[in-house]
Amino acid sequence: MNLETPEARRELEPFTRYCHHITKQLALIYHKNTFSRAGIWSARLRQDRKYKIISLGKADDFAPASEFVLNFEHAVAQAKKFAARKYVTDVSAYLPTKEEEAS
Repeated sequence: MNLETPEARRELEPFTRYCHHITKQLALIYHKNTFSRAGIWSARLRQDRKYKIISLGKADDFAPASEFVLNFEHAVAQAKKFAARKYVTDVSAYLPTKEEEAS
């Protein structure tokens, strides 16, 4: 499943959540609402056997990326920032390793 381009996301089924794992603890979630509306990006962080989820913004399905509309790369960057904020004490455990970044 490809979440990287608007064209690929348009082919996905609506009313479904799709997960892109950034690390073992951090995932980017794409929720497609309908065929005619942009999907929503969220980040999910696993910490202390619980999940913390935050909405990141609208996807660039029908509008170009901007401050309030995120493409895939911007959504991944925002998810990493979420993992590095106050919710985490040891940030290094939630950021990608060199091997994960290379793949």
